[in-house]
Amino acid sequence: MSTTTCSPTPYSITIAFNPKHLTVTNQNAFDVLENSAISAQIEEHGLGPLLYTSIKTAKLPVPLDLKRSLQALYLRHHHANAVRGRVLADILTRFQAEGVQVLVVKGAALAYIIYPEPGLRPMRDIDLLVKKTDAYRAQQLLAELGFNAPLPQGNTLPDKHLLAATLKTEGMSVSVEIHHNLFSAGNTASLAIETMSGEPFSFDINGVTAQTLSYEEMLWHLCRHAVKSIYQPLHLIRVIDIVGWAEHFVDKI
Repeated sequence: MSTTTCSPTPYSITIAFNPKHLTVTNQNAFDVLENSAISAQIEEHGLGPLLYTSIKTAKLPVPLDLKRSLQALYLRHHHANAVRGRVLADILTRFQAEGVQVLVVKGAALAYIIYPEPGLRPMRDIDLLVKKTDAYRAQQLLAELGFNAPLPQGNTLPDKHLLAATLKTEGMSVSVEIHHNLFSAGNTASLAIETMSGEPFSFDINGVTAQTLSYEEMLWHLCRHAVKSIYQPLHLIRVIDIVGWAEHFVDKI
């Protein structure tokens, strides 16, 4: 188990990581959460489901309003990621049947690999990486699966990824981005299937075999993605992603 100290406000909160949950270790941590600006930032930083699990596991006495707020975030993300998981399994099945190599990246992969349950890792969309030559076809396949999937105009692919494809199902909208590179053309970094140096890592999503980046390339991408812009705040869930991946595969990296 390891610890890290997070300070998105003038207050600091020490968080301990273990295989099953995240634990806030400060005795006064939840007073800080209730009485400082961080209370409004829990969702922004993606910590709601993890903090709620911590409360339940450690049976911590917390203010009722805070507990209800965290429970609502937990239930919302649990449902949303369950829906995304079913949709993603359908996408992978179709892509594999059509011979389109695809890697699940970012939160959609991490939720199933390093988190004890997918609902603990909030995400806004599903990010998929395909070969540049397969990007157009991948977007077409999403359209065939019922997505509103805009195709690029002309013969030139957009930089980095195509426009998000969306599907309304089970009371929510599922967004999927087809990437042919995980970095923009102007970035000093580049990561594409065609230039990967490591072997993809395989894992399971709802009974379907999925693949993501290799151990080292995933860690490298997580670090680069976490600080991709000096103009954007560092979300604490990304720190948890980095530490979680490094600890989960400490004997592989």
